[in-house]
Amino acid sequence: MTVEESESPGRWQTITLTALAMLLVLRVVFTGISPLNLYADEAQYWRWGDTLEWGYYSKPPMIAWVIHAVTAVLGDAEWAVRLPAAFLHTAGATFIYFLARDMYGARVGMFASLGYALMPAVILSSVVISTDGVLIPFWCAALWALWRLRSGQGAWVSALGLGVAVGLGFLSKYAMLYFAIGVVLVLLIDVQSRRALLSWKGLAALAVAAAIFAPHLAWNAANDFKTVSHTVDNANLGGDLINPENALTFLVDQLGVFGPISFLALVFGIFVMRSEDDGIMGRDRWLLCFILPVLLIIMAQAVLSRANANWAATAYPAASVLVASWLARAKPNR
Repeated sequence: MTVEESESPGRWQTITLTALAMLLVLRVVFTGISPLNLYADEAQYWRWGDTLEWGYYSKPPMIAWVIHAVTAVLGDAEWAVRLPAAFLHTAGATFIYFLARDMYGARVGMFASLGYALMPAVILSSVVISTDGVLIPFWCAALWALWRLRSGQGAWVSALGLGVAVGLGFLSKYAMLYFAIGVVLVLLIDVQSRRALLSWKGLAALAVAAAIFAPHLAWNAANDFKTVSHTVDNANLGGDLINPENALTFLVDQLGVFGPISFLALVFGIFVMRSEDDGIMGRDRWLLCFILPVLLIIMAQAVLSRANANWAATAYPAASVLVASWLARAKPNR
C-alpha cells in the first residue's frame, strides 16, 4: 500500500487549505503594514480604476476593475490597492490543488499547491498588484476545468467554467493566448481531449469565452487597437535580432521566478523522467503542453530582443503540478 493509499485524501486537503489560509493571513498582514509606496505600474492601474472601461492604454481591463471594486469599499489606501493580490494567488493555489488532486492524487495536490504558493515570484506578487497576479487564478481555473472536461467530470459545468475562466483570463492579460496554444497541442496529442473539446461542450466553452472577450475587442477597434499595438511594441523587434546570450540570462532568471530547486527539477525531469505507466506519461505530456510553449516562445523572444523574467509566469501553474508529481514518485536514487 502506498503512502497516498494509506492516508485519507481529506487529510491532505485539510493540510493544504490550512496552510494556504495561514499564508493568506501573513500576506494580508504584510500588505497592511508595508511602508512601500505604489510603484509606477500600480499607480497607473489604480488611476485607470477611476473610470471603468472595457480596455486601457497598455492592458486589458481586469486589473483596473479589481482595484476599483476593492477601493470602492475600503478606500484608496495603498494597502487596499494591493490587497487583492494575496487573495488572487490563494485562489490560484487552491485551483492547483484540485487540478493536481484530480490528476495524481491528494498528496501530490498538496505538494503542487504549496510549491506554487511558495514560489519566489508568487511571494513577491502576493504583496503587489500586477497583471500576472490577476491572470494566474483564471489560468489555473481554466486548467482544472479543461482537465475535468477531458476526464468526463462536471459535464456542462466544466465546459461553461472553462469558457468563463478563459474569457476572464483574456480580459486580464493577453498572455492567456499561451493557454490557447496549449489547447491546440493537447488536441493534437490526446484523444480524450479531442473527444471532449470537439463536441457541443467544447463549442459552448469557446462561445462563452468569445462572448466575454468580445466587448474588449470592440473597445480596441473603437480606439485604434491601442492595447494590442502597445503589446506588439513591447516585443521590441526593431533592433538587433540575434542575441544568443539572452537565452542564458532568461534561464538563470527563471531560477528566481520558479525557485532554483523547482526549476532545476523541471529541466532535469523533462530529460530523464520516465514511467512504464502510459497513463501517467499521458498526463505528464498533457501538462507539458502548457509549460514548454511558454518557455520556448519567451526564450525565443529573449534571443530576438529581450524578455522580462515574469513573462514566462504562465508556465509555472502546470509546472508546479508536474514537478510535484515527479518528485512524489521519483526513485530514491534520483
